Amino acid sequence: MSVTRFSPDDLSFIEDTELIIRKNNLVRQLFAHLSDLREELTHGLSQDPILNIKFPHGKISKGENYRGFPYLVLDYPSIFKKDNIFAYRTIVWWGHFYSNNIILKGKYLSPFKGRLFVDLPDLKADYFFLGRNPWQHDFDQSYIPIKELSEDLIKEQILNNKFVKVAQQYDLKELNKIKKNTLSFFKKFREKIID
Repeated sequence: MSVTRFSPDDLSFIEDTELIIRKNNLVRQLFAHLSDLREELTHGLSQDPILNIKFPHGKISKGENYRGFPYLVLDYPSIFKKDNIFAYRTIVWWGHFYSNNIILKGKYLSPFKGRLFVDLPDLKADYFFLGRNPWQHDFDQSYIPIKELSEDLIKEQILNNKFVKVAQQYDLKELNKIKKNTLSFFKKFREKIID
């Protein structure tokens, strides 16, 4: 790799501490929002458990480089085992969007297969994932709009990849509604698929 000289604009950018301070403050603020959201979900599940599953407290993680951009992830409620996954994942991806993702695999998928065929269109989710890697979150061609989904595609996904993933995507301009949108989507998921 050849080394190039820094331009005056580059040097000015590197000298500017305000950008990094503001970004770090916003990350802390996003973390607080996700913590509050986790507590709300925890309270709801303590009042009305899902199939008597005891979910761990949930995890909020953050990173600097999902496809080149920072992100924060709340996994709650969630259980991650090799062949059994129940995950409600909220992702804030800097510069792109935030999303809510439902991932079911193994024993957490089996009880709901029949409901998926009938009730998935009523979930009001944006996308159904057709692919092998449930941790792919950038809404490429592997995600198809729910309105284009057929029973055959659902069956094919389950047969070939052994999991189902449904996602709702939001513009970052709606970030002040993250709690409302996340709780609403989870409630619809419970009503249509689980309860």
